Amino acid sequence: CCNNTASEHYMFDRLIVDDLVHWAKDYKVDGFRFDLMGHIMLKTMLKAKAKLESLTLEKDGIDGSKLYLYGEGWDYAEVV
Repeated sequence: CCNNTASEHYMFDRLIVDDLVHWAKDYKVDGFRFDLMGHIMLKTMLKAKAKLESLTLEKDGIDGSKLYLYGEGWDYAEVV
């Protein structure tokens, strides 16, 4: 596909998580779809989910428990 990511690297993992929180808090985006989510490390997706779920109406202006994450889970046998 040529659009592979490297979320196993700390800064790329952080970029994904920080950007999702930014879009949720500042722009009130309530759902995120990932094309080729199978290319993103599971630990990154779990970290993002936990960080988003920790957002609260009182503190962040958005209820993180109501955010929706989904994506294509294709496995091209190149991600371990």
